Amino acid sequence: MDAATPTDGRGRLSALRRLWPYARPYRGLIALTFAAALLATLAQLAVPLVTAAVVDGPIADGDRAGLVPLLGLALLFGVAEAALFFLRRWAMTQSCLAIERDLRGALYE
Repeated sequence: MDAATPTDGRGRLSALRRLWPYARPYRGLIALTFAAALLATLAQLAVPLVTAAVVDGPIADGDRAGLVPLLGLALLFGVAEAALFFLRRWAMTQSCLAIERDLRGALYE
């Protein structure tokens, strides 16, 4: 490690602080990115719970009609997860490109 490299992480924190004025106008998109990622993760975690309910419920009881709502719920969680992943990537791309554009504009002014 180089002697000039800070070991306590202050270098990275100060870099984030310098970036904040450029990211502030896009904090809504950044918050949307985090919210979509969180909700997509929750939807992803729900699918195994639905699978457990299918195995322990209708399959164990031999109730084929009980499978339909649970399979529909699993499909709904899968579609929601895909849509939320798309939303997260879209919001992240929009905010990153806008911040990059603003940084380039400030650099070449």
